[in-house]
Amino acid sequence: MSESWKQEFVTYLEESTSATSLVFQALAVKEQNLPGRIYKYRCDDSYTRTNIETDCVWTCSPAMYNDPYDSWLSMPSNVLAQLLEQSLDKKPGNAKKYSGGVSNVALNTAKNLKIFRDLKS
Repeated sequence: MSESWKQEFVTYLEESTSATSLVFQALAVKEQNLPGRIYKYRCDDSYTRTNIETDCVWTCSPAMYNDPYDSWLSMPSNVLAQLLEQSLDKKPGNAKKYSGGVSNVALNTAKNLKIFRDLKS
């Protein structure tokens, strides 16, 4: 199986803009290359049997993972603000129009990422 689909997927995402979204093309490439089955090996215990009987899967919040950096999602508000400003600078007239709200959006987004990460299941 060729691995070039991964680069095609990334290229679609990188070239996607709010004016010309290529996200659906990226997802179509991904969908075509997903494996037919994914296996999860589990021990034989009451939790596993309940999951099979009820057709459910138990998951926990990232805060409960045994690796503190697994699925770590954080973005310092100053970095996020800088990225937003750079994005606005590329669109004529937007930088001045929205510059006052960028730091508030960035700060709130960074706070929400931390809240999401710290959720307990």
